Amino acid sequence: SNPTERMVYFLSGMTSKERKCCKARSIKFPLKLMYALECGDYQNIITWNPNGLSFIVINSKTFESRVLPEIFKDAKFASFQKKLMRWSFVKINKTSSYSHP
Repeated sequence: SNPTERMVYFLSGMTSKERKCCKARSIKFPLKLMYALECGDYQNIITWNPNGLSFIVINSKTFESRVLPEIFKDAKFASFQKKLMRWSFVKINKTSSYSHP
C-alpha cells in the first residue's frame, strides 16, 4: 500500500474496505503531523523532543524531499512552517527549555 493509504488506516483504524471511501485530503494537518511522528517510518527525520512536549525536524532537506510529498502534499519546508504557524504551533529555540504552562 502507498503512504497515504497507510496513513488513513493508521489514523482511523478503518478496514481496507472502509478506507476506499476516505480521502487523505480530509485528514487535518495536526493528524498528519501526529502520523509522521508516530508511525515509525520517519523517526530519523522527525521525532519527539525528549520532553514529549515538542517535536524536532532532524533533517529538513530529507523532510522536504520525503515526508512532505508523502504525507502533507507540500513541496517546500517553508510551506510546512507556515502551516505550523496557522495551527498556532510555536518555534522553540534549540537552546531554550520549554515547560508547558
